[in-house]
Amino acid sequence: MAKDKTVPKKGPHRMATASKPETNEEAIHSEFEAELNAFATKVHGVIQEARNKMTDEEVEKADREAKTILESSTSTPKPSQHSA
Repeated sequence: MAKDKTVPKKGPHRMATASKPETNEEAIHSEFEAELNAFATKVHGVIQEARNKMTDEEVEKADREAKTILESSTSTPKPSQHSA
């Protein structure tokens, strides 16, 4: 009766596989992602350093300009971009 309740220890449903080797495409993607993250971190540091050297008025002006740029670059279609 105890044998009926136990799950067999061998078979494909119990096989544990080692980590699958990374494909060339995945390796390229992860390398690109690491480079992109490093670049973003570097850019962020440069921006913060520049902001620390600005006066309060310059920071406000830069924030307004950045907000304008970000709003204009959104993917929301403008009335002239609507298709018929």
